[in-house]
Amino acid sequence: MYAYGFPCMIGLMCGIVYYEFSEILSRFRARLETQSTFFNANKILCELKIHSELYKLSYAVQDAMSLTCFFLFCYHMSSMYCVLSVFVLTKTEDIITAQIIEFILIIALMPPTIIGIIWCASRINVQHQKIQKTIHLLLDHHTNLHNHKAEIITYLNRMKEKQFPVMSACGVLELTPKLLFGLFGSLFTYGLLFLNLKR
Repeated sequence: MYAYGFPCMIGLMCGIVYYEFSEILSRFRARLETQSTFFNANKILCELKIHSELYKLSYAVQDAMSLTCFFLFCYHMSSMYCVLSVFVLTKTEDIITAQIIEFILIIALMPPTIIGIIWCASRINVQHQKIQKTIHLLLDHHTNLHNHKAEIITYLNRMKEKQFPVMSACGVLELTPKLLFGLFGSLFTYGLLFLNLKR
C-alpha cells in the first residue's frame, strides 16, 4: 500500500502546486483585461512588474517540480507496465488475491495521479497563452488610439517579448494533453502485445 500510496501523495502535492500557480496566472490575466477600458502608464508599469515576477516564478516552479515529476512518471508507468505484464501473462488459476489487490490499487491510484499532474500543469501553459493573447489585444487596441502613449506601448512590448516556459519533466516530457494520450496509448499497445504473447 505504501509503495503506491506515498508516490501518489507526492503526485497530488505536485498537482496542487501546478494548479495554484495556474490560478495566480488566471487572476493576472483578468487584471490585464480590465486595462483595455482605460490606459494608464503607471498601471501598465505596475502590471509589467507583476508580469516580470510571474515570469521568474514560472521558471522557479519549473525547476522545482521538473525532476520530481520525471521520477514520478517513470515510477508510475514502470509499475503499471510490470503489473499489466504479470496480470496478462499469468494464468487465471495462478493469480492470487494479493496480485488482484495490487492490480486494483495501481488502477485506482496511479492513472488519476498522472492525469491530475498533466491536467494541472497544462493549465499553466494555457494561461500563458491567454496572457499573451491579452497582451497582443491590448497592444493592438492602444496602438489604434489617436492619443496613444509611447511608454505604454513599450511596456506592453516588453511583456509580449517574454516567453514563459512550458512545464515539463526534466525537459524530456512536456506536460501537455498530448503526453497523456501518448502514455496511455503506449500502455494500451503493450497490453495488446502481452495478450498476443499469451496466445
